[in-house]
Amino acid sequence: NRTEIALLLGCLSLPYCYAAADGAQVLYLSQRLHQDAFKRLQETGAFVFNVTNPLAWKSGEAIRNILKVRLMHAAIRHYCLQSGRWNNTWGQPINQEDMAGTNLAFSYLIIKGLRKINQAPDDHQAEAYLHLWNVIGCLMGVQESLRPLNLREAFILDKAIAQRQFKPSEAGKTLTKSLLAAFESLIQPAFLSQVPAAQMRWLLGDQVADLLDIPSVEIEKKLVRFLPIRLIFG
Repeated sequence: NRTEIALLLGCLSLPYCYAAADGAQVLYLSQRLHQDAFKRLQETGAFVFNVTNPLAWKSGEAIRNILKVRLMHAAIRHYCLQSGRWNNTWGQPINQEDMAGTNLAFSYLIIKGLRKINQAPDDHQAEAYLHLWNVIGCLMGVQESLRPLNLREAFILDKAIAQRQFKPSEAGKTLTKSLLAAFESLIQPAFLSQVPAAQMRWLLGDQVADLLDIPSVEIEKKLVRFLPIRLIFG
């Protein structure tokens, strides 16, 4: 499922994070995703495939990469707070709730996405994947109480964070627009350029997609669920 997971990261996990308006401010202010979305998307994919590779854990490379990201988070927190542009009503940058939500987006949301595109892992595989991301979350500094022990707990935590955090924001819309543009640049032939928007809307659901101003393209929306995701972006 390597290809499917890579595309779900871009079409589901990342825009899902952008729907959390306060957390999206960090990504917008740090300029890490909206100025060169394609490069950042590649970096995200490279990180995920490294930390899901058993050989990278045996060599220690996975742990080094996780700790590098944790250090980067600390630097970005400092930058945001010292920038003069941070609004304290957004909470602390990259706080525990933000990190827990991101961990869910890279674990639980991927499992949901695979089920939606008919590439579902079995229950044992799904629980193992969630456990792996709990280990990653631990190394990232996510508190134990915010690391779900099973898919049911992940479902409840996901709903709680979404209810508290999901709302429209210019930061979230800008990040999503940049991400869509990056995907559209990959589409061949060009007349299918609206398919990424349709794919995102189908995977996210209309409610979240509306928060992010993802275009609703009716023809592609009707077709996208019947086409293998790897064929669309192949």
